[in-house]
Amino acid sequence: MSQSTFNNGDTHLQARTAINANATDAESRLAVLEAQDRGWANFADSQYTVGSPLSLNAGNSYRVKLTNDGLRAGSSTAEWPIGLTLPWDTVTNKLIGTGDGDKFTYRLNFKAQDGAASVLLDIIFDIGGAIGEISRRSQSIAKGASIETSIEAYSSYFTGATFVANGGEIFLDASFSSNDVDIWEISLLIEKTYTA
Repeated sequence: MSQSTFNNGDTHLQARTAINANATDAESRLAVLEAQDRGWANFADSQYTVGSPLSLNAGNSYRVKLTNDGLRAGSSTAEWPIGLTLPWDTVTNKLIGTGDGDKFTYRLNFKAQDGAASVLLDIIFDIGGAIGEISRRSQSIAKGASIETSIEAYSSYFTGATFVANGGEIFLDASFSSNDVDIWEISLLIEKTYTA
C-alpha cells in the first residue's frame, strides 16, 4: 500500500506529526504570554504604626477609608507584569482595574486593638457608581480590651466596566459595636490571576 504525499513530499503521518509539534509549541508560547499578564504586588503602609495608629472612634469616625502608602519595608512591585498599571494607587488609595473581565485576589493584613472586650469590624469593598458595595466581611476582634490582634482577610474580585472606571475602595467600619479600634501595620498583597 502506497502512501500519498503532499506537494512538499511529506506523507500524511509526517504532516500530522508536524502539525502536532506546532500545536504543542503554540500552546507553550500562549501559556508564556498569559503568564506575563499575571503577577503580584505587595503594599506595606508606613503611615500607621503602633505608636500612631489609624483610629476608628466617635471623635474621628467609626467608618474610615483604608489608606496604604506602600512605603514600609516589605513592599514590592517587582513581580507585577511589566507595563501594566499597578493594582493599588498609593495617592488615591484605590484598587485599580486593569481591564474589563480581569480577575484578582487580595490579602489584607493589619494589627488591631479595641477599646472593649469584643468589637465587630466590617471590611467593606466598594466600587462606587450604581453598584457600590460589592463585598462586606465582618471580623470579630475578641481577644479583649487593649490586646493586639492580627487580622488577615482575603477576597477575590473581577473588574467590570464600573470597577475599571471608578477603582475600588476598602473601608473599615466599627459602627455596629460603636467601640474604638486602632489599626496599624497595614499591608495589601494583590495578585492578578486572570486576564480577559
